[in-house]
Amino acid sequence: MEVVEELKSKRLCFAVTSGRSGTKLLTELLARAAGICAEHEPAPRFNYVLRSILESPEAARWWLLTEKLPSVAQRVRSSDVYAELSHLTCKGFIEPLLGLGLKPAFIILSRPARDVASSLYRIGAIPERTSSGRLVLLGPRHSRFLPLDGWER
Repeated sequence: MEVVEELKSKRLCFAVTSGRSGTKLLTELLARAAGICAEHEPAPRFNYVLRSILESPEAARWWLLTEKLPSVAQRVRSSDVYAELSHLTCKGFIEPLLGLGLKPAFIILSRPARDVASSLYRIGAIPERTSSGRLVLLGPRHSRFLPLDGWER
């Protein structure tokens, strides 16, 4: 867990958002600030393992330690702050980050639900219905995250 100790000396910031809420624009703005390494959904992307952590939440910790955090550490070396803007962090990865002893800050972004849904529809990302929707979105069948009775109707 050497990488965790290294990252404890940095200010880590992650987004909590539904998506389609301005993360790309915010990344561009933050990247222009001195001392901030800001990235929008960089590789390795959270969606690479999103489906596997739904079935096995402990896989998130392993992936963070072996893939994501080493990548973050490499990117942030010359900066004091690392900001990653992605709607995926809050889909099962916050708890493992905290469990590792990291204390990230969270940037909470919101947008009216109708606007988010319209935007997702325009780009063809429909939860549980399209391939891009399944790639990056959770749907109501993932009751651990979003219980909604009768969603199939």
